[in-house]
Amino acid sequence: MGNLSFAAFCEQFDNEEACVQALCEARWPNGFVCPRCDGREAYIIRGRRLPLYDCKSCRHQTSATAGTIMEGSRTPLIKWFRSMFLFASSGGTNAVRLASDIHVTYKTAWLILHKIRHAVTNADKSLPLSGAVRVNTSTYGSKLNPTLGCLPGEHPLLAGASLHPDGHFTYVKMKQAPDCYIAGLSVSKYGGKAFIRQHVDPQSKDIVCITGKYDPNRCRPLLDICKQAYRWLNDTFHGLGAKHLQAYLDDYCFRLNESLQARNAFVRLYHMCATSAVMTYRSIINRGPAFSFRYLPPSVPPGYEDIQLRLLAWNAKYAKAN
Repeated sequence: MGNLSFAAFCEQFDNEEACVQALCEARWPNGFVCPRCDGREAYIIRGRRLPLYDCKSCRHQTSATAGTIMEGSRTPLIKWFRSMFLFASSGGTNAVRLASDIHVTYKTAWLILHKIRHAVTNADKSLPLSGAVRVNTSTYGSKLNPTLGCLPGEHPLLAGASLHPDGHFTYVKMKQAPDCYIAGLSVSKYGGKAFIRQHVDPQSKDIVCITGKYDPNRCRPLLDICKQAYRWLNDTFHGLGAKHLQAYLDDYCFRLNESLQARNAFVRLYHMCATSAVMTYRSIINRGPAFSFRYLPPSVPPGYEDIQLRLLAWNAKYAKAN
């Protein structure tokens, strides 16, 4: 797919059959596998928009999109593939542009992009930072702030990167910092430990984590990447709140990481979309800010482990009540 233009891509994937074949190869690289019994043979039932695969062993019927982010979508696969191509292209896209490019409503384009971001986020969870790791604190939406704490428009983040021996980054993550780990203008050391535990390979020994907002020892190249991400977020989406911020940060990091590793972003993306679980519209609009526990009881003691346990219990109670 290299430097393929959008017009050339549309010519290559110009019918549903081509998209179905590519999707099946991504889901079942070694041939069909029944999701119920692992059977390897199936009858193909045609006559629908998408073919059904009827397992010869258990007679379970499935389709190429079942169990993926495209399950239940009435949008043709051609438009899904074009959305993935534009998402993976340099600079990405937003819902307004995508709606115009693939001729769908704004709501459909918005939902497609969020489902793709869901697949990207899922894939990122299985790829921890490794080797030499550098972690810094940063802030999205920062303004002149004379106070001792963060303003409502400021979103503290933790950014981490795997460092190659020759000095360049090989993989980057940017994650929202939970409110319970924010101390004044900085993320507390417990926030740094939580980030390392969740996003860094346990085998990594060379880890430098700087959580002070104005610490002179912060990794400047990593801060520069954060600034580039914030500029892209503002230019493309004109500012974001906490609710969907994490999805957009993962959106940016996906293309950055594919570029750092010189991989074909589109091919990687449609494999992610073919193997990621279903994400519904209701789940997307009802989710709260990622990793931002805004309903923390005021009586939480300072111990990290106790904080973690109380966060889980309190947020489970809040989710149930709402």
